[in-house]
Amino acid sequence: MTQTFRGVPEWKIIDYLESVGGKQTNKTTVNAERWQASTKSTTVSIGPSMTLTEVTVKLRGEKEALEEILPKLKQKAMRAGG
Repeated sequence: MTQTFRGVPEWKIIDYLESVGGKQTNKTTVNAERWQASTKSTTVSIGPSMTLTEVTVKLRGEKEALEEILPKLKQKAMRAGG
């Protein structure tokens, strides 16, 4: 399962993954008992002069565990416009 987040730095996504039960094992990997996540950060252009950080999270593990943590992760990473 892959989820992409824009406008949130990679270190913060890792922090969010830890807050839902994971433990960072290296710079881009977070492990838990029933799931594992790896992150990759890139910069993407939006329009002619603006860029954003985009973090792709690849989640692997038990389906029930992923279904439990993904809504929590999405809620933590939600950014309101303004």
